Amino acid sequence: SSEVCFPPAPWARVLIPLLAVLPFASSFFTDWKSGYIKNIYIRSRRGHYLTAKFLAVFISGGLAVVIPLLVNLGLTALMMPALLPQLAENTYPIIEPSMWSSLFLYHPFLYTFAYLAIDFIFAGLIATLSLAVSFFAENRFVILLCPFLLYIFLYSLCNMLGLQRFSPFEFLHPAQMVIPNVTFPVIAVETVMLGLITGLIFFLKGTRDDPL
Repeated sequence: SSEVCFPPAPWARVLIPLLAVLPFASSFFTDWKSGYIKNIYIRSRRGHYLTAKFLAVFISGGLAVVIPLLVNLGLTALMMPALLPQLAENTYPIIEPSMWSSLFLYHPFLYTFAYLAIDFIFAGLIATLSLAVSFFAENRFVILLCPFLLYIFLYSLCNMLGLQRFSPFEFLHPAQMVIPNVTFPVIAVETVMLGLITGLIFFLKGTRDDPL
């Protein structure tokens, strides 16, 4: 079922940026502000450290979101039969015009894992936003809250403009509850833009600026 990955309750989707930043997102800010990063730069190349930090935050952010979903999937599989969805029953939010509807109808587990991959990539990239903000903020909590604030801002803006399908709050939900339906190019473009913006700021500032 498309309900396996994410419960439809709005609060569950709100947790995405909060979970993503918990494991490792503020570590660069701590290294930078404390001056510990100077010791790292003496022992290794700056580019190597920045790349390793970016990948660590990206992977940890993605895992922090996807692991609970996998646990949810496993627990659901223990309680419900793995039956192919029947479009004629009209009990699923995925309809024929929906993105990847054929994959959902004939290979629901592939659909589920494809959406888990989207969640992993987007959660990892939204966690790296904290890296970019680390150069401008003075408080650790600002670093942790910035991805969440951007997430809510985009949700509110898209709702006001009637462009809900462009909101990560909506398109990260595998049930695709929004009409008109989500399209993969929208997800891909927003994900690439997020990665480029955060990556460029982090690596440009990281290679040019000296720690305090």
